[in-house]
Amino acid sequence: MQLDIAGAFDAMPHECLLEILAHLGADPAALNLISSFLDDRSTYLVIDGVSIGLFRLRCGSPQGSPISPILFILYILILYYYLSNIPGIQLIGFSDDSNIVAIAPTYAGVVRLLEEAWTRCASWADAHGATFAAAKTTITHFTRAHSPLTTSVQLGPVSQPPTEAARFLGFYFHRKLTWEYHAREAKARAARAAGALSGTGRMAWGTRLENARLIYTMVHRAILTYRSVLFHKPGDIPLGPARTMSGTQHDMLRLLAGAFRATPAHHLEAELQIPPLHLYMTYRSERSLARFKNNGTLARVRAVSAAVAGLQRLPRRQRYRRPLEDYHRQYSRDLLGAGPALDRKSLSKQLNERWQQHWLHQESTRLSRRSGAQGHRPSNCSELPPRLRTGRLPAPYRGGNTPKHISSLVLQIRTGKISLNDFLFSRRVPDLASPLCRCGSGRETVFHMILHCELYDRPLPSTEAAVRRALDEPNDAARLARWLLDTGRIGYLTAAHRAHDSRPGQGTTN
Repeated sequence: MQLDIAGAFDAMPHECLLEILAHLGADPAALNLISSFLDDRSTYLVIDGVSIGLFRLRCGSPQGSPISPILFILYILILYYYLSNIPGIQLIGFSDDSNIVAIAPTYAGVVRLLEEAWTRCASWADAHGATFAAAKTTITHFTRAHSPLTTSVQLGPVSQPPTEAARFLGFYFHRKLTWEYHAREAKARAARAAGALSGTGRMAWGTRLENARLIYTMVHRAILTYRSVLFHKPGDIPLGPARTMSGTQHDMLRLLAGAFRATPAHHLEAELQIPPLHLYMTYRSERSLARFKNNGTLARVRAVSAAVAGLQRLPRRQRYRRPLEDYHRQYSRDLLGAGPALDRKSLSKQLNERWQQHWLHQESTRLSRRSGAQGHRPSNCSELPPRLRTGRLPAPYRGGNTPKHISSLVLQIRTGKISLNDFLFSRRVPDLASPLCRCGSGRETVFHMILHCELYDRPLPSTEAAVRRALDEPNDAARLARWLLDTGRIGYLTAAHRAHDSRPGQGTTN
C-alpha cells in the first residue's frame, strides 16, 4: 500500500512538530532555534500582476531549506512507530511517500494487515493535522498468479481496488515482480520526451547538433537507463528490456542527427560518440555494483541472501541454466570477486573496448550482407576492408556547433546515406531508372561529384583520401557541404541554406 501526505511540507503544523520534538527529548536550545526558524513567516501571492497583502504562515516548513526534510521526517516518526508494532508489516519511506508492505500466508491475511495499518494511519493523521492524498493511494498485490488479484482493501469509507503496478522513486514494480512493465513505461516516457525533442529541430532547422546531443544524453538516455542495474542482462547483443529500448535510442539519434532511416544505427552511434544502449547499461551496472562493493552494501546483501537461502526448507529442483545466466554469473564474479572494485576510468576503458568489438561486428555483418559474401568474422580482420582492419571506431563528427542543415548534410555525406541517385536507386525510389550521375560517367555519389563529375566546379580535394580527411575537419567538412548545396542537387536543404545565408553576417560562416 502506497500513501502520500497531501501538501506534506506546507501542511505541517508548527505546534504539533514542536510537541513531537519535545517528546523525543530535543534540547531546549534546539527547540528554541527551530521555533524561531518556523515562527513569524509570511508570504504573498501575485496573480496577473495583482499582488495581495502579506499573510502569516501558521503551518508548513519552507521548501528548499536543508533543514525542512529533517523536520518532516521527525514529524512522521510517530506514524512509523505506530506501524512498526504490527506483526507482518514492513515500512519503506522516502520523504512524504510511505510504502507499507504486508506479508501473510493468505490474501485475506494481507488485506487484514493493510486495513489495520490504514486505521492507524488515519488515527495519526487526525491527531497531527495531516491528510493523505486519495488520488495517490494505491494497492498492489504482488503475486506470480496468472490472473491478477481483484481483492479490494477497505480504507475507511473507501474500497480501494488493486493496481497492476506500483511506482516508487521512478521505478515501476509490476505485480509479478518482472521488469518488462518498467521497460515499457520507460520506453513510453522516452517516446513522449522524443516528441519534445522533435519540436526543437528537424533535419533542416533547430537546435544545433552539439546541444541536441547534450539534451539526449542528459535527459532522454537517463530516462531509458534509470535503475537499469535492477533489470539489465549484460551481453554482447541487446537482451531483455535493453532490446526494446535500443530501438528508441536509434530513432532519437536519427532525429537529432538529421539522418535518413536507412542510416545504420552503429554508424550514428559512432558519429555522435554515443555508445550502444545495452553496452552503456552494462557500464552503468558495473559502476553501481562497484560502488556497492566499496561502501559495504554488497556484503550486507550477500548476508541477507545467505540467511534467506538457509530458511528454504524444500530443496529446489535444479533447472537448466541458459548461457546468458552463466555469462551473468561470470560477469558478477569478475566484477565483484576478490580484490578491489574497478574505478570509473577502467570501466570506461572496458566500455570502449566492447564498443569497438560491437561496431566491428555490426559493420562486417553489414558489408557481408551487402556483397552477398559469407564468413566475415570480427576476429579475422584480414578479410575486412582496409578501413576496418584497425579494429577501431571511426573518428566521430566534431562539427556539432555548425548550423543544423550543415551538420545534417555532413553526417549524410560521412555515412553515405544522402539524397543522390546512387542511394535513392538502392532504396528503390519510384521513377528513378538509374543510379548514374547526370554526366553519365559514373554512379552519383558525393565522391563522384567532387572528384570526377564535369558538370560542377570541383572543390580543392583531389583524391578520395583527401576528401575523407576534409570530412574529419569541421571547417573543411562545412565547406564541402556548402559546395554540395550550391550545386542544387540537395533540394530538401536548399531553402534552409538560402535562409541562413541571407541573414546579415552569415554568408560565409560555419
